Amino acid sequence: MSDHDDIDFLDEVIRERSDKNPAFSAMVDAAYTRRVLLRKITEARKAAKLTRTAVAARMGTSEAAIARLETAAVDPKASTIERFAAAVGKQIYWELVDGSNEVEFVREAPDLRQTDPAQHARE
Repeated sequence: MSDHDDIDFLDEVIRERSDKNPAFSAMVDAAYTRRVLLRKITEARKAAKLTRTAVAARMGTSEAAIARLETAAVDPKASTIERFAAAVGKQIYWELVDGSNEVEFVREAPDLRQTDPAQHARE
């Protein structure tokens, strides 16, 4: 079976399940978005030359837990994703948007030590 056949089969399964449950397609999209986000955080970890063990220590968890996050073997809580991003020097910005819009989830975390704390209180 080629990759193209796999995609066709997956599309067919999604269509069939969506016919039975109109929310299914949105759930698939949300799962895909989470995987992309976790992949971006993983790329940030590697770019920062941090090991899974180092990130685990920063988060107070195990290397195996980080591996599960990076391979999307779990459906993590939002707070876990935020801690994972912070451990690699990133910050998550959650934004409620129309379901048809794509949002860039990961960017450099601002260095709050270099700014006026009163400014952040006003934001």
